[in-house]
Amino acid sequence: MRWLASVFRYTEEQAARVCHAAHCALQAVQGEPLPSAPGLDDLPAELRRIVIEGVRAARQGEAAPELHARWVRAMAALGWTWGPERDPEARRHPNMIPFRDLPPDEQDKDELFAATATVLRRTL
Repeated sequence: MRWLASVFRYTEEQAARVCHAAHCALQAVQGEPLPSAPGLDDLPAELRRIVIEGVRAARQGEAAPELHARWVRAMAALGWTWGPERDPEARRHPNMIPFRDLPPDEQDKDELFAATATVLRRTL
């Protein structure tokens, strides 16, 4: 079955689709409301870009804490700040904090993203 490894190749965008879908699935399992953008194509272009850049960074060896810090910086550059609840209109998000301060269920999402992107690291 070793030949299968050479058959499957994943672009950054394909891996980003899987990472975003896995994130949404874990969010649902955790009992959180489903996101308003369940698919990568449903995200605004700037957020889709952040997901794809995260995949690229994970494939280059960044671990979940670094990926989270990258996400915080990218969101801050778009005008997002910390807020007790997610509010897209006001651009506030409760996860705009260091990885170590995130609740374990939120850390799980970053760990899942990193692991998924790493598994899908082969590119065309």
